[in-house]
Amino acid sequence: MEDHILDLDKRLWAVTRYGLVAAGTWVKIDGRWRPCMAITRASGAPRPCVIPLEDAWRWSDTIGSPAEPAAKMLLKLGIDPFNPSNVFKLINLVNDRMADLIAMPPRPPDAEEHAEPVADLTLRDEFNGTTEASL
Repeated sequence: MEDHILDLDKRLWAVTRYGLVAAGTWVKIDGRWRPCMAITRASGAPRPCVIPLEDAWRWSDTIGSPAEPAAKMLLKLGIDPFNPSNVFKLINLVNDRMADLIAMPPRPPDAEEHAEPVADLTLRDEFNGTTEASL
């Protein structure tokens, strides 16, 4: 297992809507902390899906195609991705907080203190393969 790559207790903002929680936090990518939006279900154990700042453009109707990443994320969250209402709600939640994601500052140095891990996490990325970590 690697070091912490995501700590949902260290967040700048969070909003709950449609049974989902969107939180502005930081994810460790290639050894660097990067701003991200973590999406979890409001009820049950946290199983986050992460939108790094570098991938925010995918959620734009103008230059991206948000329905595709939304359907993939809903599936990972255990929510029906074939229901157009669910897709719309997730896209709406993400885009409503996009300005906050873009405005996030670097991760503060005091955020290096971590609580004990509560879950093991496996990230699958089409470009970098699989990364395992404790959350």
